Amino acid sequence: MVLVWMWHFPCFGQTSGDVTGVGTLSARTILIHEQLRFTLTLRNKTGSPLSSLTLLVGPDGYQVQQVCVPDSEWESKCWNGWDLSHSGLELAPALPPGQSLTVWGYLRPTNTHKTAMVTVVLAWKPSNAPKVAYSSATFSLGENLVQSEINSRLVWLYDFFGKVLAIPMLLVLIGWGLDQISKRREERRDQQQEKALRAETWKQMLPVSHSYSAKYYLPLSLAAEKFVHALRTNKIRVAFFHLLQLQARMRVTRDEIGGFYFRDLRGETLAAECWRRQSVAILGSEDSPFQKAMSAIMAKVQTSDSYQDFEDRFSGVANTGSGFSDVAVETAWKLFQGWTNNQIAVSEAAESLDGFIAVLDFESNRPFEYWYDTRPRLVATKRLESMLRTILQSEHYTSEQVAQYFSAVTQI
Repeated sequence: MVLVWMWHFPCFGQTSGDVTGVGTLSARTILIHEQLRFTLTLRNKTGSPLSSLTLLVGPDGYQVQQVCVPDSEWESKCWNGWDLSHSGLELAPALPPGQSLTVWGYLRPTNTHKTAMVTVVLAWKPSNAPKVAYSSATFSLGENLVQSEINSRLVWLYDFFGKVLAIPMLLVLIGWGLDQISKRREERRDQQQEKALRAETWKQMLPVSHSYSAKYYLPLSLAAEKFVHALRTNKIRVAFFHLLQLQARMRVTRDEIGGFYFRDLRGETLAAECWRRQSVAILGSEDSPFQKAMSAIMAKVQTSDSYQDFEDRFSGVANTGSGFSDVAVETAWKLFQGWTNNQIAVSEAAESLDGFIAVLDFESNRPFEYWYDTRPRLVATKRLESMLRTILQSEHYTSEQVAQYFSAVTQI
């Protein structure tokens, strides 16, 4: 930075005149331990020579390490470590009119400071002035900032990250932001497409769902409910009839539609597992005597039969109710009687069928969620709900998926 300072002053024996000075510094910013080079060029624009050109006051916050001027032989004349607090330093005995003088040297900061103007004070005596008449002026060398090592590094880091990396980082952020906007648009589009596809699929499935519920699921649920009720009220012969009806209705469901087709796959999982558990609890393995006996008489059972129809067709002699006239039915009946003595198996079968009934009723009503004024609910005891939750967890559904399915539960 180059600054020009012009000083106007009245001179003895002169109408007007001025002395100009141009100062420079080697750096705008230095560290506390570094030296700062300066130059100051003075020009006498007055009409008379100036004598005793003296450096009177050095810059505030700096020590004058060295001051140099050219001598008459055009060589440097330097003063090192001059203490201006004791006396000024005479730079030249005289400066003729129209001539200039360049002063240079080194300064060392004594403390850190913000950017500030570095100035010096020079004094001189006009040639025609009395011995005690001196003039002086302040000349600016330029602005300078003195930093500590730590502040310098912080500034460097700020410049590097705030300036050098600012544009690349900004471009990265802009790119990331545009990418996020694009992803969200794609997600919304995918969600809208999926929603439209679900709506169209459900529109086509709604009549089918209604048909399946009325023809298969609700009658199956009712048969299971009657069987469990007869078991718990110890009406063993009636329970046997409803077990046959339950098995017959499940066989029809499998033969005609293949299984369960609910609105929610979690419901299908629960219904299938509850049915499997009750089948194991009642009939045992596929090669068990009871399983074989039940399979042997399934063709003789009609889903349209009432309990009275069943008794009329298969009762023993004189309709005593003590046995059955059909050998296959009688065999299955005796095995069933023996099974009812196993209270643990009876309890497991009843509980599994309770879950089966609750899920079938819930899923049968879900397709009509927007038809009813109230939302369909899963009706279950606390113990039953816990069992159903455990089934879904064992099938690797997440906690969120399990909680969502049981968000509409009415505990009884």
